[in-house]
Amino acid sequence: TPEQLFPRIEIEETENKEPAKQNKKDAKKGEKKSAQKTEKSDEDNSEISFEDFSKIHLRVVKVLDAEPVPNTEKLLRLTVDLGGEKREIVSGIAKHYAPNDLIGKNVVMVINLKPAKIRGIVSHGMVLAASNGNDMELITSDLPIGSEVK
Repeated sequence: TPEQLFPRIEIEETENKEPAKQNKKDAKKGEKKSAQKTEKSDEDNSEISFEDFSKIHLRVVKVLDAEPVPNTEKLLRLTVDLGGEKREIVSGIAKHYAPNDLIGKNVVMVINLKPAKIRGIVSHGMVLAASNGNDMELITSDLPIGSEVK
């Protein structure tokens, strides 16, 4: 039988409760949510099938331009060349890279990621980086633009 995640709350019950009791209940809800987040992060380490992985298209791209995204400390707007096609990407690497240091670099990018609007800018992909928590390094390549990463 399915396990009940949240207790059923009747609307009349909620309206009649004292504010102090509501605050205690809200605190308990916060504890449950943080416990669920912990469980979810454990699930993120689950295995995927080869078929799922093969859906990801990785290519070598050249960074043509890089600039900070206004009113943010972490984001850079990158213009990249896929080999005949230019795209804009928003990446959270500004604390680790100066925009001018990126121009001309060949980096690895997920090219078939669904576009996402980040701070009003549509990002058409994602550059890959390795991180140990403190340091971050983009995955680079000396292969020609458009080379497939397998």
